[in-house]
Amino acid sequence: MENLLKKIYFDVNSPACYSSVQNVLEEAKKKNPKVTINDVKRFLEKQSTYTRFRNSVKKFPRLKTIPNGLNTHWQADLAVFSSIAKENKNYNYLLVCVDVLSRKLYVDPVEKKTGKYMIPAFENIFKRAKAIPWKIFTDAGLEFCSKEMMAFYDKHAIIKHNAQTHPILHATIVERANRTIKDRLYKYFNEKDTTVWVDVIQKIVNSINNTVNSTTGVKPNSVTYKNANSLFDRMYDLKEEFKTIKNKICKFKVGDTVRFDRYKQLFTKGLAKFSDEIFIITEVLTHHDPTVYRIKDLSNEPIKGYFYEKELIRTALESNYQVEKVLKTRKVRGKIEYFVKWKGFRSSFNSWTTEDNLV
Repeated sequence: MENLLKKIYFDVNSPACYSSVQNVLEEAKKKNPKVTINDVKRFLEKQSTYTRFRNSVKKFPRLKTIPNGLNTHWQADLAVFSSIAKENKNYNYLLVCVDVLSRKLYVDPVEKKTGKYMIPAFENIFKRAKAIPWKIFTDAGLEFCSKEMMAFYDKHAIIKHNAQTHPILHATIVERANRTIKDRLYKYFNEKDTTVWVDVIQKIVNSINNTVNSTTGVKPNSVTYKNANSLFDRMYDLKEEFKTIKNKICKFKVGDTVRFDRYKQLFTKGLAKFSDEIFIITEVLTHHDPTVYRIKDLSNEPIKGYFYEKELIRTALESNYQVEKVLKTRKVRGKIEYFVKWKGFRSSFNSWTTEDNLV
């Protein structure tokens, strides 16, 4: 059966060459009706060409930030305006904070991504909000996570959380807020034939806060400490979420070997959809909705962050690995050895191998 599936998948004359599970299955059944979808899946999981280049899913449910109330949980990010900084008093960035429950936005311009400039911007926002959040969620950039910034959070008794699932996607609520701000600003730029935003940004943000939010169904400015509980009850059905978590079926188990979606860009870039490097599932976190996973590399080094099912693909461990580059050569007891970089693996996996091991 393996030879049949190899011919169907790798032969360019086959209608199902380099195609999907379903296409390979349909073609295989023409020649052997006993072939099952599990046979095809098991075969393809062992083919690095399939597991590396299979289409990856970008849009799927992600972990929610569930607040305790109004101004308990904020997300923060920097919107970049460096290309028009000269017209805006040399402000390269806009610090954007959003309250997770009300979706109310708070902003302040920032000249540089250092604590010297970030701290005053946060303090201005706290004054404007007349509140200091209990928790702040950001990406892992130094502008939010330097020693100076961590000391600032400690000073205000703020619990700081880094986005653990994706270094590119950041905190999704504030990412959407950034897009909304830029959308309104660039329409303003077009109408007024200007690129000056620093003088109007607070008015633009106030207009957004006075617009009904599509998620909450209310204007952010209308949410107060008196009515916040009713909004919370409407937004978060915790009993239903717990019920969903209890009955979940997980795609992967501890010990499974996987590749992850390369759009996370932790280590590599390229046309392949999934990583060359293979990882091992170490934890299945079913108490999260959706389920997320922790992984480690083949040298047992834990990989930082959580991984969604849609970001992982099961694969078999390979017996042969490609050499990307020979870095050094030496002779040991008359035998030639090469210090090589393995294709798709980080430099920490560089190692010596004998001439006999190379094909």
